[in-house]
Amino acid sequence: MKTYKVDKLETAIGDFWIEADGKKISFIVIDGEAEFAEFCSKYKVNDRKILVPDLSKVKAFNSLKMQSSLNLSEWREVDVVSDEFYAGWQWEKDGITFGVAVFVNNGDLDFLVDCSTSKAFPFYIKSEKRFMGAYRFSLAIKDFVSDEDLSVDFALDFFGSEMP
Repeated sequence: MKTYKVDKLETAIGDFWIEADGKKISFIVIDGEAEFAEFCSKYKVNDRKILVPDLSKVKAFNSLKMQSSLNLSEWREVDVVSDEFYAGWQWEKDGITFGVAVFVNNGDLDFLVDCSTSKAFPFYIKSEKRFMGAYRFSLAIKDFVSDEDLSVDFALDFFGSEMP
């Protein structure tokens, strides 16, 4: 599994970064395509990343957000996506679909997440010391097939070593 530390992730659809209380912080990127293929061989995506914020210099926060250069108002909402370990949204525009989700740890982190609108990426609304190593985001990108295609939804999940 390939990992690297960055302040900004450049993708085919735009740039992504993480902010704690409005200030950019660095993060570890886990290239998750191989992990997804191993756990979910039926579905394919063009790109899949797990973003793990570097909170070593952050003692606490009131918001932890994944941001991007994209204007979400230009993207059509496809669906809310979730299961016991993630919560997020999926969008589509010009033959491309992508989704963003936050890790929710089977209910333990649900009360720390705001996933209420498709007009913004889901985010953590505050920190709790016991979860400081658990906060993470997932990103999946794919050529659009249909609203019923579950590839991006399933690719937003967290598998094996991607879990805290």
